[in-house]
Amino acid sequence: MPMIFGLTRQCRGIKAEIDAAISDTLEKGRFILGEKVGQFERAFAKYCRAKRSFQPAD
Repeated sequence: MPMIFGLTRQCRGIKAEIDAAISDTLEKGRFILGEKVGQFERAFAKYCRAKRSFQPAD
């Protein structure tokens, strides 16, 4: 399980990646569904050792 404490320090190392992902999402206007959600669902399912996962839109 990833640590949830010290997020400010943890995010500093990946700030450029976070900013790029946010910018890409805003530019494409794909706030629900879309390629990035599919990628997340597959990665999350793998992390949980599940066959699949889905994320509700709300």
